[in-house]
Amino acid sequence: VRGTRRSVDQIDLGTSWLTLVHLGLAVLGAVLACRNCWSILLLGPVATMLVSSALFFGYVRLGVAYLPVVWILQAMAIDRLLQRVQPGRELVGRSTGR
Repeated sequence: VRGTRRSVDQIDLGTSWLTLVHLGLAVLGAVLACRNCWSILLLGPVATMLVSSALFFGYVRLGVAYLPVVWILQAMAIDRLLQRVQPGRELVGRSTGR
């Protein structure tokens, strides 16, 4: 093969600190999904992704196919984290209509 070989990975584990944030959110989302009888159904595709990626050495298309499920888990984690944030009495720079 001639030419420049480029990485096809969407996430480069060696260069991005944001990868840790993504993984943390996915893990927290998985923990939250375990606590809900309907949300636990999301863990089936995630487990399938992990097994198939391990068997096929992280084939890119397998990971991309399951990303929507991972995004749902991350959204569950973000929702839980945002519930803990207490809003202030007034937002700075926002018109109150007075």
